[in-house]
Amino acid sequence: MLKKLMRFFTGVRHLSCPKRTFTNIVTLMAKSGIKYSDTKEKEGRVSFSVTELEYKKLIRMIDESVFRQHHRTGLPYFLYRYRHRYGLIVGFVIFLLLTKMSTSYVWDITVDGNESISDSEVINTLDKLGFSVGSHIPDIDFYDICHEFVLENDNVAWISVNMEGTSARVKLIERDAKGDDGDNGTPSNIVAAYDGIVVRTETIDGEICVKAGDPVTEGQLLISGVVEIGQGIDTGKFMLTRAKGSIYALTKRSFSVSVPLSNVKNTVKDKILAKKTLIFFGKTIKLEENSSILGKECDIIKESKRVVLFEELGESWHIPLPVTIVTEYALVTEETEFSYTEEEALKVAEKEMSLLYASIMSGAELMSKTVESVLENGTLKLTWEVECIIDIGRETPIGLV
Repeated sequence: MLKKLMRFFTGVRHLSCPKRTFTNIVTLMAKSGIKYSDTKEKEGRVSFSVTELEYKKLIRMIDESVFRQHHRTGLPYFLYRYRHRYGLIVGFVIFLLLTKMSTSYVWDITVDGNESISDSEVINTLDKLGFSVGSHIPDIDFYDICHEFVLENDNVAWISVNMEGTSARVKLIERDAKGDDGDNGTPSNIVAAYDGIVVRTETIDGEICVKAGDPVTEGQLLISGVVEIGQGIDTGKFMLTRAKGSIYALTKRSFSVSVPLSNVKNTVKDKILAKKTLIFFGKTIKLEENSSILGKECDIIKESKRVVLFEELGESWHIPLPVTIVTEYALVTEETEFSYTEEEALKVAEKEMSLLYASIMSGAELMSKTVESVLENGTLKLTWEVECIIDIGRETPIGLV
């Protein structure tokens, strides 16, 4: 990052030369200690870039006419271009002063370790707890923030927030998707979520109550959290534990999806600016607002854009600022009628059915499937009768069966 800033402050020239002479030029630059970057080859020419200081060394050794100069970037050229606009210079000085003063505030937040939880969910939750871009770092109790975050999110086992300058690095560990994050101290049983015939069992803790080949019904006890302890004269004593394991069973399920051939849908008729605000270090400043009364039929959508310095120079030059522009739009919608042919409705139903099956029967081993589609009263009904092997166990706290 420091190297890129140095290149920006000294200025960079973007050059090109014929491909046949580039090898000799590279050899000469290497001997003279001249560094170059961004090498690309196109249409018999090779383009590259050097800093302004290195360019002056280069043209002392090679005639300047060998090179074709494309453009120049960096602070010196920017200042030269706007040298007669004194307001920009004053604004830049003020910006530098504000930057110096803002080093005790959070400029950026990044999230690591999340898989099922999105970055925006983590950042929004931290915002509700009092930590966001613009927060005053000395006023933040990071231990309390992390503790409250875990208490409010059952799917997060651990989280930390570490400051690296003005950037906050959030690291978290999610709980297991099935909630098996270790012994949580709550005794439980595992019962059947569906009817079926047991195919195999995998028990980690608790007393197994079924075996392969047994028929089971929904709600039946599969693994008991009440475990007998002791031997001989000590039999008859029990302890409570958290039952853990998987019971795989062959089960039959039925799924249905209905798609009408004729229906109405809302389409966007117009998009009206409702409000524009600027968020600077966590403070909201109103920039623009539509004074007209928007109808109840309007849906409001928000678009947020983070202000980034040197965005036009490429991602490697980006410096995100603690400034966000939030624009709210009112969407004026109207109802329009549409219709499907029977073939089109079937394709829509099949897509919806695939999503429904994947969400409910995730991880199931499909053994057989019977498909039936019926058109009645202008509605196509698609039905799947499936036979599959799936873990039918559902953990239930003891006492709440």
